[in-house]
Amino acid sequence: MRKILSIFALLITTIVMGQAQKINLQASNLQWEAKKVIAGGHKGTLAFSKGEFIYKDKELVGGSFVVGMNSLTVTDDNLDAKLRAKLEGHLKSEDFFDTKKFPVATLVIKKTTKTQAGYKVEADLTIKGITKTITFDMLRTTVEGFASTIVIDRTQFDIKYGSGSFFSNLGDKAIEDNFTIHTFVLPNF
Repeated sequence: MRKILSIFALLITTIVMGQAQKINLQASNLQWEAKKVIAGGHKGTLAFSKGEFIYKDKELVGGSFVVGMNSLTVTDDNLDAKLRAKLEGHLKSEDFFDTKKFPVATLVIKKTTKTQAGYKVEADLTIKGITKTITFDMLRTTVEGFASTIVIDRTQFDIKYGSGSFFSNLGDKAIEDNFTIHTFVLPNF
């Protein structure tokens, strides 16, 4: 009887919530870029460790994504291996993402509004254990995936290192508070 009730609950949840479609982890990607206030900056990648879209009547209604923060890499063209490793280590340290204490970041889609090019999304983003609601556009791509550009104020997630909003006299060491994430996410068909 308990097994039948569990199956019934799962069926009701699927009907109410919609159909889950896992993402293709190998085909999906996430790129980041951060800039200094004066000039320069850095760019790199992160990897999704899992994720899914939720559809109802063939329309996107939700989803959730997990990014492994220890997957953070720097892809700057002008850095040698030693400087690249040093920068990656610093970004993973307590000054920035503190990946030992917070190994994942998550995004949970709460609301979608269909647009001509895709969806306007409202989601909860959690970085370093701090959750903030963000909005962004998810644009449909030609291969049935979604592309997004998301601007994030790092100081809202207690990442204040090099921020002119919190420290003075940083000169050319000042880092912009906002960083940008570019994503391409492909459902696993």
